[in-house]
Amino acid sequence: MLNINWRKWIDNQQVEGYVNTAISASYIYVLWIASHYIASHLYIRFCVSATIMGFITAPFLVPAPHCQALRWIIYTGGEKIFAMWIIIGGWIFNKINIHSPIKKD
Repeated sequence: MLNINWRKWIDNQQVEGYVNTAISASYIYVLWIASHYIASHLYIRFCVSATIMGFITAPFLVPAPHCQALRWIIYTGGEKIFAMWIIIGGWIFNKINIHSPIKKD
């Protein structure tokens, strides 16, 4: 039977530091996801509703400050979410690449 001292393994692997960093970074990630999601739905409801009246009023509401703010959150939130996926992918690739042996001929 394999007997592993988990506390010693966690200390050696610095897992606790990685977990704390991931949790800290995830707060920002979740905040951007929630902001993007909420702003998208609010924009449809208040700026471009899916009715004939919404179609008629859209040219007047789209330039309004609240619609501009919602568009900014939607666009910036999407860019931040995309950038975070790139960072996560790069970090994972870096971890895989560090631990992969390089074969020399």
